[in-house]
Amino acid sequence: MQSRIKPQLYDGQTDIDEYLTQFNIISELNDWDYHSKSLYLASSLTGTARSLLNEIEPEKRKDYFSLEKVLKSRFGTLNKAEIYRTQLKSRVREKGESISELAHNIKKLTRQAYPDATGEMIEILALDYFTDALLDSETRLRLRECGPKTLNEAETIAVKMEAHKLADKQRQKNVNTFSEIETVPNENKLDTIVQRLEQLSEKVEKLQSETGKNEYKNWNRKQVPVDRKDNVRRNVGQRNYNGQWYQNFSNSTDRKQILEQRDRNQNQKYKPNYNFRNRWENSDSQTRGQGNMNGSSLGTEARL
Repeated sequence: MQSRIKPQLYDGQTDIDEYLTQFNIISELNDWDYHSKSLYLASSLTGTARSLLNEIEPEKRKDYFSLEKVLKSRFGTLNKAEIYRTQLKSRVREKGESISELAHNIKKLTRQAYPDATGEMIEILALDYFTDALLDSETRLRLRECGPKTLNEAETIAVKMEAHKLADKQRQKNVNTFSEIETVPNENKLDTIVQRLEQLSEKVEKLQSETGKNEYKNWNRKQVPVDRKDNVRRNVGQRNYNGQWYQNFSNSTDRKQILEQRDRNQNQKYKPNYNFRNRWENSDSQTRGQGNMNGSSLGTEARL
């Protein structure tokens, strides 16, 4: 005896046209008559669809065409065509969705949006909506250039293009990885050069800092005035803004010698010229002596 195939239950959540198509096939396989077919359809309803049995007359519950009409009226696409058209116009490929899944959903929505259209018209409409639903502009342009006749041809072209793009992307990724591996030694050399330059820069700054400190110390070193002739003879010293000559000293010994030399120069500069004074005193005494002599002679003559 041939085994019986039980139809799936229908709860109103899936497409009623698809369910009835499958139910009719199972009915033929099981060789059901009209009455048996009607009873099996009524017994396969569940959930929201099962509640329809209480909304129809008892005689229609056992009639297949009456049940089919009620189910299509409630769960069919006849009264929802405008809703499906809106969904079809805004349909785009979602993230993680394959091209095959997109094509299948587009064709289903097209059939639901245009329930009275022929198979050829549905194929043409589904092809246009499928092309517009692709996010990649290059793939869309390629499909329009190729001009596929059916949705299956367009799906095949889109799948091939996507496979080629993924392969090229993976190849480019491998090339970039290999290039990064090759550039690692050069980057290490560059880091070494940068470190050396930084070290040299620090050394130069340190030397400049020390040189500046030494110049500042020499500039602040005490100075004492010395005689210009002695300064020229020693070929040392410098002139300040008043025209005085100065000589730098770096230790206590030099300072002592310079101060002693300065004192000697000052003493010589302001020491009276005793030789000239003696000559002047001698000449003056001689003049006074002659005057006395002349005066005494005149007095003698007067007395005479």
